[in-house]
Amino acid sequence: MGIMNHDVFKAASGLADGLGLSGDGACGALVGGAMVISYLFGRERKDFEDIFKPMKSYLLARKL
Repeated sequence: MGIMNHDVFKAASGLADGLGLSGDGACGALVGGAMVISYLFGRERKDFEDIFKPMKSYLLARKL
């Protein structure tokens, strides 16, 4: 995909194994997938008020 952001990678470290290696909660891979979809198709801060702007990211994340 050609996406590399060291800050996002570091920030996602706590998502492992259902949050903090707890084995309880949303799978880190699932949450990470939703983060990538949102990065590619989500809204920008300037469009925060428009809840429909990132509709594509909502629909794709739902398919995960």
